[in-house]
Amino acid sequence: MPPDDREAVSRHARRWADAAWVRGWHAHALDVLDHAVRFHPDCFKLFRKRGTFYLVCPDPTVRDEEQGASDLRRACELSGWREDLVQWAAGVLNECGDPIRAKELLKQLAEQNNEATDEE
Repeated sequence: MPPDDREAVSRHARRWADAAWVRGWHAHALDVLDHAVRFHPDCFKLFRKRGTFYLVCPDPTVRDEEQGASDLRRACELSGWREDLVQWAAGVLNECGDPIRAKELLKQLAEQNNEATDEE
């Protein structure tokens, strides 16, 4: 499948998930994102959204802190450890009561930055 098609599907899935989320259909929103991730497993935006939804979900039967943290880490990896994304993800983890994983992401960002500096 052409990359443009995968990007379009990813974008539509994220929008559909947002619409479902706003209506309180949290499990459905996550199901949409799960399918999109299987279709486009290298899209950091899907992992960023799904991770956030899992972490902030008001329904305790749907919320999954482990999966959410894992998804945010994967989003950081897929983005090439983009600083703005890592900082944002660490902030979400902190707000959700997981400062240890937030610090781990920031530590990994620092290590990536050091490796990039060493290579130059």
